[in-house]
Amino acid sequence: MNDEAMLVANSREADQLATRSDVERLSADLSVDDDTVCSECGLGGVIKRLRRVVLRAGTWSGEDVFFARGLPGTILASERFKSLCETAGLANCSLVDAATFSFDHYPQERAAGIRPH
Repeated sequence: MNDEAMLVANSREADQLATRSDVERLSADLSVDDDTVCSECGLGGVIKRLRRVVLRAGTWSGEDVFFARGLPGTILASERFKSLCETAGLANCSLVDAATFSFDHYPQERAAGIRPH
């Protein structure tokens, strides 16, 4: 699943998508302002940057659309869901390959040479 996960935006049913899937912080190159992580929700600190989405092995149970613990606000979808959208001609969602999805909310830290967590 790690290589097949896709990102989806703008769901109205988001609260029903919670799963026990976990983001693999090191493999995803996820940087936060605090290393403390809640064992229940997977959250800990403000997410500063992410280079890709990688799920911890054995935590995804096959849902087609879901949230991963530790990556709030980002809805993930399976390759099967992507195929369904393409087959049905659905165009009201944005799908991005998990391996290339990234963001940096604090680019000034990199420019200033500040070492990320």
